[in-house]
Amino acid sequence: MVYRWEIAPRWEEEHHIEIAIAQVDATGLVLVRSELLSCWPYRYEELEVELHRAGLQTELSTFDLEAENYMVVASKV
Repeated sequence: MVYRWEIAPRWEEEHHIEIAIAQVDATGLVLVRSELLSCWPYRYEELEVELHRAGLQTELSTFDLEAENYMVVASKV
């Protein structure tokens, strides 16, 4: 599985994620499938607001401005 990110020059613009999967069949033939997805990332503060608007509250967050990745767990209010 391979992920390829296209980050737009401006945060508000459409970004892309391409996900490709390579599958080797019994004969050794490699079959590759991929999908290009559009996304518009949230800033953490915007995510918190949208979760609340959807009736959810943050249960756990590993957000750190310096970290490359983080996890948010939310539940119904």
